[in-house]
Amino acid sequence: MAKSPAPRAGAAPQTDTAAPQPLVELAAPALSKAELRATVRAKLQQWFATKTGDTETQERLTEELLALLNDGNTAEVVRELSANEFNTPFATRALERWLALDASSAARWIGARPDAREEHAVLVARRLLDDPVALRAHCDQLPSGAWKESVLNYASLEMASKDPVRAIAVAQSMIPGDSRSSALETIAYDWFGRDLSAAAGWAKSVEDPVLRERLLAVGAKAIAIADPDLAAGWLVTAVKSENLRNETALGVVETWADQHPAEAAKWVARFSDAGPRKAAIDLVLNHWLKSDPASANAWLLSLPERDAVLARLKAEREPAADVQ
Repeated sequence: MAKSPAPRAGAAPQTDTAAPQPLVELAAPALSKAELRATVRAKLQQWFATKTGDTETQERLTEELLALLNDGNTAEVVRELSANEFNTPFATRALERWLALDASSAARWIGARPDAREEHAVLVARRLLDDPVALRAHCDQLPSGAWKESVLNYASLEMASKDPVRAIAVAQSMIPGDSRSSALETIAYDWFGRDLSAAAGWAKSVEDPVLRERLLAVGAKAIAIADPDLAAGWLVTAVKSENLRNETALGVVETWADQHPAEAAKWVARFSDAGPRKAAIDLVLNHWLKSDPASANAWLLSLPERDAVLARLKAEREPAADVQ
């Protein structure tokens, strides 16, 4: 079929005789506040009535609920949720949207709720990370307690890979104790694995001798991922506490045995009886017997305590045989 000629300049455009069609669909009329509230409640009731395991229906209802939100109504919808409704995926994602719109107000609101959960602390921490001043201001106005500690903890962990120095500063704002030490150890582990010199310099400067030892031990575990031999030498020279050194040595042995069992075996063979020699031998054999039984058995037979080790291995295998 021949194409229709293009219209001449200045000529009136040709029109079809059929009724004109709209170029875009007309937007649905906005719901009133009462209608919005009723619709949200109805869909949440459907969500709760869904059979356990019907994730497809629950996800569809959650998406339908999220489609009701806009920049103007999100905060009000979240604030009006009941305690039961607040414990839903929709509530979490709606809160996340509110935080993106007004981080300060949303963070203050969720921080004042007695039912605020760990996942909410993660959302708050992530949203405030981009503004250190806002993060500090928010945390400074929070009362001491579990919520404040959670926000500081997650904020420090979220920024560990990007800015370990800043992450450490945030973690040190936490109340001294297990949670604070755990956060610092996690940051140290990540930093040691990426920049040994900088991480070691910081760890060695920590004034608390107990924490300093733990950080250096964590460093050995991190180093072991890439260079177990270096980690073994580091552990012996850096960690003075015998119990901590023995505990960490087993972690290094397990990592090393998984990668290079023969080299790990040579190191373990030098362990004294007073140290974690027995457990370390078992770790090496656990990995080596699976990958190279002949070499593992040859090493086992070279050990002075070979009879005791063979007896342990036999005892471990006999119950399994009985079960079969």
